[in-house]
Amino acid sequence: MSDEGAKWVHLSGKPVGDNSGIPQNSPIQSIVSPKQGDIWVATGLAHMGGTWRGLHHRDAEGKWHTFIDGDFEDDRGSTKLPSPSSIQGIAYDHSGQLYILAGEVGVLRLAKRGIDPLINHNFFSHSSDRGDYTVGCYPSALGVARNGDVFVSTNSFGVLAFRKNGDNWTARQITLKNER
Repeated sequence: MSDEGAKWVHLSGKPVGDNSGIPQNSPIQSIVSPKQGDIWVATGLAHMGGTWRGLHHRDAEGKWHTFIDGDFEDDRGSTKLPSPSSIQGIAYDHSGQLYILAGEVGVLRLAKRGIDPLINHNFFSHSSDRGDYTVGCYPSALGVARNGDVFVSTNSFGVLAFRKNGDNWTARQITLKNER
């Protein structure tokens, strides 16, 4: 592997409201690069009732664009999530569509006119047999297969796999059997 032509891309933080890069002190959750020089960065955190979110794009010419930039109820970016949420991950599909995993909202797709909701967040929770509480599974990463299936990793329910059937998504849980 040759490092010829490799160069560093500066990702240092900028003050909030400065759209020339990633806001300072924002935890980076996911980075995807669909083609050379083109980088998408998702930032976010959900902690103790607060949510922080960001979706930033560095184009091939090195110019930064901020699509989502928000904390708590305040959104400053050009695009808004359907409700205040943090962003856990981003992924590309084979056709170049950017998918966003926002745990409190679900799986979304970035479109020219904004955000298209795809998979509702209710898939990311589990009700008890008595139905009196819901336990979140805390989604953490996102992947999109060539055939359009969507995979969401969780910290307690394994991987949730989604397939589109007509206008609806069906889901299945993938877990690993721990044999000793």
